[in-house]
Amino acid sequence: MKALTIYMPLVLLSLAACNGNKSTSQQANDTLDVSLNECYVAVFEKDTAHLNLSALEGSKIKGNLLIQYHNNPKNEGELTGRRIGDTLFADYSYTVGTYEKVVNKNPLAFLVKGDSLILGVGEIETKMGRSYFKPGVPIHFDKGRFRFTKGECKN
Repeated sequence: MKALTIYMPLVLLSLAACNGNKSTSQQANDTLDVSLNECYVAVFEKDTAHLNLSALEGSKIKGNLLIQYHNNPKNEGELTGRRIGDTLFADYSYTVGTYEKVVNKNPLAFLVKGDSLILGVGEIETKMGRSYFKPGVPIHFDKGRFRFTKGECKN
């Protein structure tokens, strides 16, 4: 019984140390693998998109996204968000065309696959003026039209 009393604290300390290392490992996986500025390009039929991303501290990201639809005005704006696992979640604030000054806001999700980003499609819900992906409804990355690959940075 005395041996159990002596060894129990050592076992608990060992378990705590293992959990601490696991947490550090999870934090490392949550850090975005982009340098100060990574640029991506996506083409779908006659539509193009340019994405510039910057990594901030931890898993936070910011960037600019320009989507030029073939027969429609361009969408252009900024995004901010963070990486959770293999997915980037961001809020995209953008304007449509050159004359419209209304700022639209939509959530975006990108699946990170190697050096590529796949824009997902999901059900969006709006409450109290804030749009977000509907909880419990999956985001489909196989249905997205834009698959970004690393490309040349545009100013």
